[in-house]
Amino acid sequence: MSDSATHPNAIHRRTGVAGRIDQFIATAIAIPWWFYLVGAYGFLIPVVAMNLPGVGGLGAADLLMPIGGLVIFSLRRTGKIQTAHIALALFSFAALISLTQIDVFRPLVDCTIRWVRLFGILIPFYFCLFIPVNDKVLKCALRAWMIGGLTAIAIGIVIHILQIEVRAGQQRLWMNGCSMLRAGGLIGNSGAFGHMTSTWAVITATYFLSVSKLKIRYLIAGGAVMMFFYVIYISSSRAALMHLFAAGGVFCVLWRVPKVLNQWLVLGTVFGALAIVFAVCLSQCLPSSGSGGGRSNAFETNMKRFIPGYGGTSTSEFTSNRADNWPEYISMMNEKALTGWGYKMGVRLHEESPDNSYLSVMLETGALGFLCMSMFVVSVFYRLFMRYYAGDPYAIIMISVCVGQLANCMTSDIYTFWITMPVVFMLLGLVTQRSCESQTAPPVAAQQIA
Repeated sequence: MSDSATHPNAIHRRTGVAGRIDQFIATAIAIPWWFYLVGAYGFLIPVVAMNLPGVGGLGAADLLMPIGGLVIFSLRRTGKIQTAHIALALFSFAALISLTQIDVFRPLVDCTIRWVRLFGILIPFYFCLFIPVNDKVLKCALRAWMIGGLTAIAIGIVIHILQIEVRAGQQRLWMNGCSMLRAGGLIGNSGAFGHMTSTWAVITATYFLSVSKLKIRYLIAGGAVMMFFYVIYISSSRAALMHLFAAGGVFCVLWRVPKVLNQWLVLGTVFGALAIVFAVCLSQCLPSSGSGGGRSNAFETNMKRFIPGYGGTSTSEFTSNRADNWPEYISMMNEKALTGWGYKMGVRLHEESPDNSYLSVMLETGALGFLCMSMFVVSVFYRLFMRYYAGDPYAIIMISVCVGQLANCMTSDIYTFWITMPVVFMLLGLVTQRSCESQTAPPVAAQQIA
């Protein structure tokens, strides 16, 4: 008897291009939906971002918010609620309470809209309570973020080379009478672009160093770091540089350096030197604009921004007047210490933004919000270190990421950066939700001793 007679459905199978399409569709349908969820967040958050005239920033964090809400409000919870989940929810509630302190209608409406966006930024942290958490899901989220972040960084570099002004008032690098646009990525904000790039570089480099088994993993990690340094140079973001140094230092302490890494040191040094030379040469080829004419030295100007005292730079100039403004914000906190002045009111209470997440949280949401956010941070670190001592390599990645975020918080309001933080919260939720008892690998501490 023929196969077609034995299997009647076989006569309906198509061949050629149509057959490949059928096979692709069948494979796509077989993939669980939560892989698409974490993949969409990982890839789309950095890539889908724009600045609309009269509207402001709009991105995937806003567009995916209904899907995220549907997940956490319509599905049955399967994961265990931890202290971090409660603390983050309480922070959102404290931010909502703080809005009652705003007595002017227009700022109240604007800050309320921003509070709704906060929901879209924080909601990925709760995905782990409703979807299976395993290595495959984590790798899917990480790889989607690496690809999406790399795409957004490449687009940002091209935009900078072409000197396209993404938004009005975009930051510039001023050089003796002339200026050039600083790299600001898809939304034209050098601080947010630098933060996204530093977060991407930390996650990419630490993943390939501590988890990946590819033969070229050290080369990929080095390439990610070199790309970071180039972006830091063209964006002139000092906060992002501090971010990488803090995260890298913690990772070096926690990571057991393999002997094979020594074989890559010479190659890495040469590659890094060439990359830096290329970055400097490329920056000198960029167009400049301004009444001064000619072309100023962008490298020397950046050195004045990155090195205190270089070229006679004062402390106030080095910190872009942040150090002068912080005492004023601290004195303002005492007036509404409990509930704060209102979520996202910091930029409206002063001529300049606090550019400090610790001050912003305390100023805007008061002691209630600051306490809840502190409880969230402590809870996350506790869980990550539990995972680290259980031998989880993903914990090393996220500990480094968290330390870098805390360092960046000192000079930027990063916790609401919507082109990066939804992915960070999602990865934190996925890693911290994993059960310590399910880890079978030997403890990292034991490996280091051995």
